Amino acid sequence: MKKEYTLLLGVLGVAVGVLGYFYGYQKFVEKADAIEAQNIVDEQEIARLQALEENREQYLADAKTYNTEIAKLVNEFPSNFLPEDDIKYAYSHSSEDESKLMLFNMMSFASPADVYTTQAYVSAGDTQFVEAISIPSYTLYKAQTSYSIQCTYDSLKEMVKDMYNAEGHKTIEDITVVFDSATGMLSGTMVSDTYFVYGQDKPYSQPSLAPVQFGTDNIFGTIELESSSETQTETVAAEASAE
Repeated sequence: MKKEYTLLLGVLGVAVGVLGYFYGYQKFVEKADAIEAQNIVDEQEIARLQALEENREQYLADAKTYNTEIAKLVNEFPSNFLPEDDIKYAYSHSSEDESKLMLFNMMSFASPADVYTTQAYVSAGDTQFVEAISIPSYTLYKAQTSYSIQCTYDSLKEMVKDMYNAEGHKTIEDITVVFDSATGMLSGTMVSDTYFVYGQDKPYSQPSLAPVQFGTDNIFGTIELESSSETQTETVAAEASAE
């Protein structure tokens, strides 16, 4: 009986040992491995943050320089754009001179489209750093205008050249013209895109057209030439009065 009791105690001891290993020690080992892996991640993050802190002043100085360059680039674009701007543009470039004919017979405008908005991408732990460098937010818009035009070949080239030199914020998306053998002119359509950046400190500059005089019978300022018959009549009358 004593031997059986001793054997039973031995079996129970082994069972307790096995259970303790699987439900105790093994879980502690797994937790220890997880903690060690997390420690490695934390050490890498600490090293990264320490490197950022050591170079903090340089990063802030570089960010200030970059912000200045960005502001300079953004300032090249208008802060807003309205249909009145392209109306003025067409008005200032229209001409009835036969050698430089440029007539805008019709204009239509599309609502400005959002092209791109600047964003600051912040990783964990960098929020205060990004707030310190004050990254501005800008939105680039595209306003589209369609024209119905009648012009000479030379005036069309001048228009293309002028838009090309419009400080990089005006482009031509499409030109379709045909030659009119009856007039010797070109007629068709043109589509232009104007880009502006919203979010700038500078105000919108309203277009100003040349003033039109009030109380005049000739609002277009044309010159009326006297006919030859009227000139001859006045000359004869003057000679008769002189005699």
